[in-house]
Amino acid sequence: MSDFYVHNNYLDSEGNKLAHEAIRSTEDTASRLEKLEVQYAKLSWLTESLWTILRDNLHLNEAVLKSTIHNVLKYHESVDRQTIDCPHCRQPNLAKKKTCIYCGTELSDQTSDSLL
Repeated sequence: MSDFYVHNNYLDSEGNKLAHEAIRSTEDTASRLEKLEVQYAKLSWLTESLWTILRDNLHLNEAVLKSTIHNVLKYHESVDRQTIDCPHCRQPNLAKKKTCIYCGTELSDQTSDSLL
């Protein structure tokens, strides 16, 4: 068998491996997406239930609830952008990280996880 045919068979084999990996990756992504869609639906139903409980039992109107949600979203968006410098290597890290992404040093928690 000539080197040309051996090389072609090798390329075909590698191409098949890559194709199978791509198919598997696509299937994994589709499965993850489906799970996320189910979780999203459940969270939507939970949110609707909690909204109803707050409205009916605490007599909060829709404007108060929307304003509170807006404030919570703004707070978390600002916290997500905060950075702190690592005490060891002085590199910037997101404040919500537990360890430095550059050197692994434990970072002190300088942000609060809630509005309370």
